[in-house]
Amino acid sequence: MSLPLPRTTWLPTLISSGIARYRGLRAALLVVATVGGMILPADSHAQVGKLMQHLFGVDTTAPPDYDTSYIRTYRQNPIFTAVTNLRIAGLQMEDTAGRSLSWYTNSATQYGGALDFNWFSFEWTVNVPAFDRTDPARGKTDLQALAIGYTSRRIWFRGIWNRSTGFYSEGTGNGNSQLIVRPDMRLETYLGSINYAIDGYRKFTQQGALWQLERQKKSAGTWVVGASCWLTRLSADSSLVPAAQGEAFSTQSRIKGSRRNVFGAMLGYTHDFIFFKKCFLHASVLTGPAYSHQVRELDGAPEPAPINSLSNLIELKGGTGYNSDRWFCSVTGTLYYSADGDDARVSLGATLSNIRFAAGIRFGRPNIRGLEKVGL
Repeated sequence: MSLPLPRTTWLPTLISSGIARYRGLRAALLVVATVGGMILPADSHAQVGKLMQHLFGVDTTAPPDYDTSYIRTYRQNPIFTAVTNLRIAGLQMEDTAGRSLSWYTNSATQYGGALDFNWFSFEWTVNVPAFDRTDPARGKTDLQALAIGYTSRRIWFRGIWNRSTGFYSEGTGNGNSQLIVRPDMRLETYLGSINYAIDGYRKFTQQGALWQLERQKKSAGTWVVGASCWLTRLSADSSLVPAAQGEAFSTQSRIKGSRRNVFGAMLGYTHDFIFFKKCFLHASVLTGPAYSHQVRELDGAPEPAPINSLSNLIELKGGTGYNSDRWFCSVTGTLYYSADGDDARVSLGATLSNIRFAAGIRFGRPNIRGLEKVGL
């Protein structure tokens, strides 16, 4: 059962509408640039190209905007990457009396691929039951994830969608270790972050640290400031608290659905350590305060008033890999965490942890007219 859209969700609705229009505009401009290159005369074609380069900040004649002694770029070479993700979505509930309950997905492994080219990155993964050895007693979990990003020298955007259906719990934290399986539970997460490199951006490459579209030659790092939003949609057929333990929890703990919007500011530092010339070790820490708006649906009780509170956001990343001129491989771990404020009578916390195994190869630049008009 879905919950009604709260009044204060006009802001995320407006933002998502704006993003959709921007993406549609960018796609339309790409089509116009491609078709225009075929039908317009040479002088008009040049004028269109200059206009598009101005709109998207692309100047192919400008000198490198980075220190070439620190960074080697392959941004004009698209890369296709085979990806395996060990991803676990979790939900933690705790009340003021210290009673707690945690739910986790059974299946953890997802398989898929990624395409990265210049500023653009795209990744899609799903779980494949035939390849994933899980404990059948913990039920079945279906996982899907999609990620899309934009990465320039100083601005990094990443959008993630993750849907998990089917959870299990091993008890309520009060000595009860009974295994509980909930195939009806669904947790859908939309996570977006945009970061800005304060300093060191001419020596540090985010593309090299995460997607290997560039290579870090020497160790370097940068301070980062940014913003993040986390939209979580939880739904279940009945209360998350098992009926056998229902009396131990308050009425406010009988949550069967939740719509939670978190918006926060982030500050942190990211660094790449280089050894043996082509091997790297990456570490990144971002955290900051956040504002949370939440609407809950209770099982067998009236819907409570929306909850507005201060919370926090944490983003941790670490990885290592090998990055050569032709091929690369990497292992990257990421943890996203968000929790309600300490003043909440019943606190809901969400985690999205991921270990990404990737191996890929570089290809020559595609001969497609119009790509350069949008900075690709």
